[in-house]
Amino acid sequence: MNMVPKTSAQPLHVVNLKDALESGLTFGQLLPKGVDVGILIDRETRIDLLEAALAKSREWGDLRWSLCISRRLSHLSDNGRHWLDFTRFLLAAQDHAAAARALAEVRREDVKAEGWTDVAFRVAIGLRDEARAREIIAELPEDSPLTAPLRLELVKGLFVWGSYAEARRELDAIIAEHGATPASAMADARLVMAEEGPLAALKRLDEHSDVLPPASEAYRGLKLEFMIHRGRYNEALDLALAWLEDAPLSEALYGPAAWAAREADRAVEFGAVLSELNRKYPSRLSLAEALCNHAIEIGDQAAYARTLRQIRERGTWTWMLLQFSAACHSPLETNVASFFRMLRSDGIRYPGVSVLYAVFLYYYQHETSWLEQAHELVEELRGSAMNDPSVLALHLRLLIALNRDEEAEAAYDALPRGMTRVAELAPFRMYFQARAGQDEEARKGWVRHLGETAHIALNARSSYPEEVQIRFDGTPGQVLSFTTVFNGIEYVEWFLGYYRDLGVDHFFFVDNGSTDGTVEFLRDQPDVSLLSNPGSFAASACGVFWLNHVMRRYGVGHWCLHLDIDEALVFPGMDSGRSLAQMLAYFDANGFELAGGMMIDIYPDALQSGEESNPFEASCYIDRDYVSMRNELPPYAFVKGGIRAKRTGRSLMMTKAPLVKMRPDTAYFANNHNCGHQKMADISVALLHYKFIGAFTARVKEAVDRREHFQGAHFYKLLQRDFSEKAGGEQLVSGSSVRYRGAAHLVDLGLLRTSSAWEGHEWRAGVDDE
Repeated sequence: MNMVPKTSAQPLHVVNLKDALESGLTFGQLLPKGVDVGILIDRETRIDLLEAALAKSREWGDLRWSLCISRRLSHLSDNGRHWLDFTRFLLAAQDHAAAARALAEVRREDVKAEGWTDVAFRVAIGLRDEARAREIIAELPEDSPLTAPLRLELVKGLFVWGSYAEARRELDAIIAEHGATPASAMADARLVMAEEGPLAALKRLDEHSDVLPPASEAYRGLKLEFMIHRGRYNEALDLALAWLEDAPLSEALYGPAAWAAREADRAVEFGAVLSELNRKYPSRLSLAEALCNHAIEIGDQAAYARTLRQIRERGTWTWMLLQFSAACHSPLETNVASFFRMLRSDGIRYPGVSVLYAVFLYYYQHETSWLEQAHELVEELRGSAMNDPSVLALHLRLLIALNRDEEAEAAYDALPRGMTRVAELAPFRMYFQARAGQDEEARKGWVRHLGETAHIALNARSSYPEEVQIRFDGTPGQVLSFTTVFNGIEYVEWFLGYYRDLGVDHFFFVDNGSTDGTVEFLRDQPDVSLLSNPGSFAASACGVFWLNHVMRRYGVGHWCLHLDIDEALVFPGMDSGRSLAQMLAYFDANGFELAGGMMIDIYPDALQSGEESNPFEASCYIDRDYVSMRNELPPYAFVKGGIRAKRTGRSLMMTKAPLVKMRPDTAYFANNHNCGHQKMADISVALLHYKFIGAFTARVKEAVDRREHFQGAHFYKLLQRDFSEKAGGEQLVSGSSVRYRGAAHLVDLGLLRTSSAWEGHEWRAGVDDE
């Protein structure tokens, strides 16, 4: 049929499926023009037209329409071949129960034996019916070419079901009988990862280079996968970028490269590569999909809209799923729960959709019932995803959030040793050790984990900061503060005054190239040591790499505060006269070395209100509805909520661990949100976050323009959009706002945790107050 698109001189007139095919447009192009393709398919009775439409949808790679047309054909013709095709499409859609029902309609005499056997076997695997799968293999003739491939598929099934030992026995038998092949080599390497860990898997992969050449796409994709499981994100991305330059259409590399870029915070760099590849190869749907996902992650609305239009023309379900992903990332304008139900009703059964929705529920929803729903979704998937560390980690994370630690630990202990060595799963062991009071084991575990993964917080692509002026004399017992700063002149005087009054003895600042007088001001302070690195803030893991270096050099043996310039520490008892020195003495007396807590946004009633007054005093409102749930990363809580989350629709991690007794191997790995394990205090602290003062909109614009914050300053783009586009956007106070009345108020609200031991601690005059 003629597939030349109609021009403006040829008005579009589509009333039946024949017209749709002759229009020269894909079904995805017809939909936005008002053509209901689904109705045209359901009305069509001509087998030849439906078969032609099926051929076209296959050519476009549009599974949704292939499935719709195949369903119509099978019900119209009662032909076994059509029913078998319908079953294949249902398998591709991962609707295994429906595939089994469709297969039951196939008369075996109507189709080729090999075709029926292959489909029947895949249905059995999809239904986790090992007995039926083995029965189908046993029915094959001795010399059948299907025997070895189906046995390998059974190995993969056993692996994803968690039958690791059985998968190993079956695979070893296949290799012994038939020799190694690329498929068996890949299966072997993946099993080694589960058995021994990603490092051993990488070694095994290289041992298979005779059948799986290092230049092959399969080898490269698998190597990236194992490197990511080791936590070597920078190295994985470097390899991926080099390989994509060599073989840009290697689709198996796009997903791992995107994962590595996200974890290494090099999304902007990877996005530039994807954009160039998409420009060169605009017909590649997989490239457009990768670029669209990237645009969603970094908040590039223009690129998202452009690639989404490109994708709609050829992949309807892909188009729908990308919109769902966008909704999950920024849910203010979409009912995500309704969207998820719509996808399910449309026939989408991909496990990734349920995982994405469960992740959304974990990060964005506050009620326990939502966490329970997320757990139910993941529990349904887990039986067929025992090879997927991300699903296994999400399952454990949800159990911990639901306060079901015993179940979580039992599930973790049931994993093979290699799986527990995967970067995403290893922290759970230290969590369980910490919960059991095994502080030294947990501490050493974190030191080992950060070293083995070459974490960017300790191995960033940045130089160490240079000393500008060091005034610290090394006096033992002093309380030290460590902060990165860029153009912080609005804050530095307030910051120093607040913490001097609190009892901080000396301040370390790493300046990132300030141009507003910050450096000059800090140079004149007698209790400030100044360092500088004008290089990329993003490349330094947003300053964590710099401060880890400075804290290890100067802070060992001291109580240290890891702070941002706009944060004010508060703690239980401080408004009734208890001092920082007293709290630290209490910590020392009890062997505590780390105080965790949360960040609390504090804000005025509206932006730019009270310009003539003290902006810090004008910031006097907080939200009362923060939510905290247990988490596997120190300080073992995930806190979400606050005004910025409400305004942007983003789930912000408000967890903080700002106060630590430094050891030589102490390390932060996500700003001052998380650090390695040290014995946790039995009370919490909070950081009042004075974000909304002074030239707030100018600072947001500066952050967007610099693109040095996480994911190319995605969150700052959302803030900028919120305050520039919404009517009345300057108003900050809402129904969840309350006036801040001190640390005791935070205890009453459940935002600070105290203890009877701390409340009843008796001070030793002249000792605890020093």
